[in-house]
Amino acid sequence: MFSWQGKVSRDSFTYDGSSFYVEVDQHRHPRASPTSLHALLTYVDPAPLLTKKGTVAKRQPKSHPDPPAHYYQAQCIHHGLHAYKQRPAAKKHLLAAFESGKGTIIVPERVQALEKEMMAEYEAAHAVAQQQMEEAWAAEEKRYAAARREWEDEFEAERIRQSEEVGRMVQDFAAAGIRIQLGRINGSDSDNEAAPTRAAKNAKLRNDIAETQLRAIVEKLVFEKKARLMKKAMSREVNALGNVAEAAAKVQAKTNKNNLKRLADLPTKDDEGTYKIVAPYVLEGWGDPTRIMTFEMTASHGNSHFWVSFQFGVISGVMRSYGAPPVYIGDKVRFHWRGRDDGTGETTYDRQNTASIIFLGKEESAGA
Repeated sequence: MFSWQGKVSRDSFTYDGSSFYVEVDQHRHPRASPTSLHALLTYVDPAPLLTKKGTVAKRQPKSHPDPPAHYYQAQCIHHGLHAYKQRPAAKKHLLAAFESGKGTIIVPERVQALEKEMMAEYEAAHAVAQQQMEEAWAAEEKRYAAARREWEDEFEAERIRQSEEVGRMVQDFAAAGIRIQLGRINGSDSDNEAAPTRAAKNAKLRNDIAETQLRAIVEKLVFEKKARLMKKAMSREVNALGNVAEAAAKVQAKTNKNNLKRLADLPTKDDEGTYKIVAPYVLEGWGDPTRIMTFEMTASHGNSHFWVSFQFGVISGVMRSYGAPPVYIGDKVRFHWRGRDDGTGETTYDRQNTASIIFLGKEESAGA
């Protein structure tokens, strides 16, 4: 393949597409115009400035900058002269060339012909390089278009497969008694319930879960190698959560009959600290029984609400409580949460992203 260097060089001359120059000691000098070159060669410093007393003034105009020797050496080469390296000698022969040219300096025909020849060679090489570059671009665009079409086909097939799998898995949850309706799990308990209802018991889940949350979890499972095992684990975990929530309701019903126990009277600080989440079925489905799920809770400065930092395996984030703070054992606190999918890196926050925690006492809590 042609390798374009961007310039054509011959003898002491170089053409780079914009300038025809001579390079001396890594200094590039194009051919100077006769007017500017003659002005440099004939320049004479003016007489020094004098004071009123006739003495030489301390402050004098800046002296005229004379180009270095390599500049005049390059001009000698441009005009077909010997490449004099000393500035006085080079200036002397250049000035003589002006005198012999009757006020101008002649560029030899050999140099002019060489310049035209190098310019033509550059244009031809540039055209070849440009054509090769355009062909390479066209081939790359064709390859990219083919790869993109293949990727789009695979993506569409995977999207359809995921959609079908998600639909089947949601139906499996519905068959287990969990029905999605209006963005929530049917049978979720309300704030004024003190004991589990029949519908909630049959649903086996007593806490609000947005449909988007459930679908996000299900779609995550589709990509797991043990998706089928994970699906079973989630169903078993739902059952376990229902049992725990039911037990919590029984605790609250019992305390209603007796004296209610205040959280503040407990020897332990149940509403503050780090909790380890016990969800063995989910861990089994992940295939990593050593994975730890936790949440850390702390009260705000004025104890008006709680902040929770959670790590639930595939999702981590923060929660903020709303509503009245808990007072008694068995009280439920509701939260809004914002999470990040550790697999895809996507974040989720919606008004339906809600959760709840029931304080059971003895440094234990339940919820979802």
